Amino acid sequence: MPDKIESVDDSMQIERCDFERDLPNLIAVYDQFNAIRIGTMVRDETYWQVQPEWRGQDPDLFWIVKQEGKIAAYLKGGGSIREFGYLPDCERSMISLLVHFFKYLKLEGIENSSVDDIHESQQIFGEIGCEVSESCNNSAMFRITNFASILQKATLILEDRLRNSNYSDWQGTIRIRYELDDQMLIIENGIIQVSAPITNPTIDLDLTQIEVLQLIFGDFNTDYDLISILFPLDELLLWDPDNF
Repeated sequence: MPDKIESVDDSMQIERCDFERDLPNLIAVYDQFNAIRIGTMVRDETYWQVQPEWRGQDPDLFWIVKQEGKIAAYLKGGGSIREFGYLPDCERSMISLLVHFFKYLKLEGIENSSVDDIHESQQIFGEIGCEVSESCNNSAMFRITNFASILQKATLILEDRLRNSNYSDWQGTIRIRYELDDQMLIIENGIIQVSAPITNPTIDLDLTQIEVLQLIFGDFNTDYDLISILFPLDELLLWDPDNF
């Protein structure tokens, strides 16, 4: 963080987020900011309400800045910035919120912070006067321990992809099986449920564990158009579910 932090625009209303009051506005900002990004989670209202408890986090980690009574930008931060977002043309509001947050960190004796590297990060932090360095992890190992849980957590984004495709009215079942597990996606009226397998699925995918990982990480080629829509190439099924 810079040694000297600029003053915050007095016209900005900066405060901790009150979930009961501010949640609809917060969801709207998140949805708009992440609409064009790859790998973001589709979060419904239930997710927003229970996620802090599930992660063992304090809902007060969310900070917001308002313009004309509505949230223009937000960030989630403890000692680090876990995520942030802002409405179009509200970059100055985001900068003011970051300045306010950095002042808070300095009062807590914290001189360094981290944030996920998205397109806007370096430009915004550079404007504030931060020294920015990057760390990169070039390798990772993945092992599926609960395939049903992965699919259940992904149903919202799968439903969103289905809803915005030519298959929005499709109904049927998709069986996905590999060496260690066997699960069924049941699609009815745009809703996707995960269940134990049943006989005679509409689509039957018999995969290897490597192919299941390729499916999740957007590297799976298939002749089924519907599978290509639900699990498109070059798009991760899941990114860090609490951040971008």
